[in-house]
Amino acid sequence: MFYGGEPLLNPDVVKHAVSYIRKNDTNGVCKITMFTNATVITREMAEFLANNDVFVIVSMDGPAEIHDQMRCYANGQGGFEDTAKGYDTCKDAGCRLGISMVLGRHNIPELKEAVEYLINRFEPIDLGFSTLHLHQHGDNPAFVDIRLLTEEMIDTFRFIREKGVYAEHLFRRIRPFVEQQLRLKDCPSCGGKFLVTPDKSIGFCEAFLGTGHYYYPLESFDLSNEGYNEWKGISPVRREECLRCPSIAICGGGCPYDAWVQHGSINSLDTIRCQQSNILLEWLIWDLFDQIKGEIKEPLDIVIPEPAQRQRIYSNVNTTDEKLPLNSYSKYGEGA
Repeated sequence: MFYGGEPLLNPDVVKHAVSYIRKNDTNGVCKITMFTNATVITREMAEFLANNDVFVIVSMDGPAEIHDQMRCYANGQGGFEDTAKGYDTCKDAGCRLGISMVLGRHNIPELKEAVEYLINRFEPIDLGFSTLHLHQHGDNPAFVDIRLLTEEMIDTFRFIREKGVYAEHLFRRIRPFVEQQLRLKDCPSCGGKFLVTPDKSIGFCEAFLGTGHYYYPLESFDLSNEGYNEWKGISPVRREECLRCPSIAICGGGCPYDAWVQHGSINSLDTIRCQQSNILLEWLIWDLFDQIKGEIKEPLDIVIPEPAQRQRIYSNVNTTDEKLPLNSYSKYGEGA
C-alpha cells in the first residue's frame, strides 16, 4: 500500500517500487493499492498503474461543496475539480478504482446524499469510510458524535448494499456477524502490517507517525521487537473488561492509537469504537430479523437463521470476489 501525504509527489519512487514488486512477485500474489488525492495524476502515470494492476483509491468526501471544505490547497482553493479530473484520467486508462471518504462535520448528516452522488458520478467498486482519529493535543474540530456518525453510516449502508458497492470499513463489523466468525483484531496494525517511512524507520500504525512512539530503525528490526509483540498481542479476548461485552465477536478491540490518546496505553479500551460496535450490533440483529421475519409462523417460534438467511444482509454485494480491493486486508484477525 502506498500512501502519505501524497505518494505521487514522488512518481519515480512509486514507479520503481511497483516495478520491483511486479518483477520479483513471480507467483503473482502481491496486491498493490495506492491512496491518492489524484490531483497530480498524468495520463502516463495512470497507464502505468493500470498496466501493473495497481488498485487506485482516490480521496473524496462528497461533491465539490463538501469536499472543498476540508480538502484544499495551501492557498485555500478547493481541490475537487482536479481530483475528479485525475479520477477520470485513471478510469480512462483502465485502472480499477475506489473512493475513500473521511467522515466528519463537513459530510455528516448528509452522508447518504454525498455517497449517492459519488457512486452515480464515479462508479467506484469500493467505498471506504474512514472515521476521524482523536487529536493528541486538544479536541478535533471536525469530530462528530459517534452515535450520529454510526447511524449515518448504517443508513448509507442500506443504500450502497443495494448498489452492490463493497464498503471495507463497515464489512469489518458486518462480515463477522453474518459469517459467525470471531474478529480478534480491529486493524492489521495489530501484528499484520508494517509501515516503512522515507527516513528508514519501520512501525505498525500510521497514526503514530510524528509522535516518536512505536517506530524503529529498519536495519535492526526483526520479529523479536518488543513493540511488534505488544501490538500483535492486542485483542479484546485478552481484556477482562471485554469478556462480557455483547459486541466482542465483531469489534476486534478498537483502535490502539485512539486508546492511547484517551488513556495513555495502546492496550486500553477505545471507548469510542466500543460504543460504535454496540450500535452496529443492535442494528445487525434487527436487520437480520427484518430479513427473515416473513418466514416466522408463530409468535413464540425459536428461529436459528441459516447462513443463506444471514447473508441477505449483504444484499447485492458479492463478498466472495477475491478481486475486491482490501478484502483480504480487512479480514486480518478474523475467523481465528
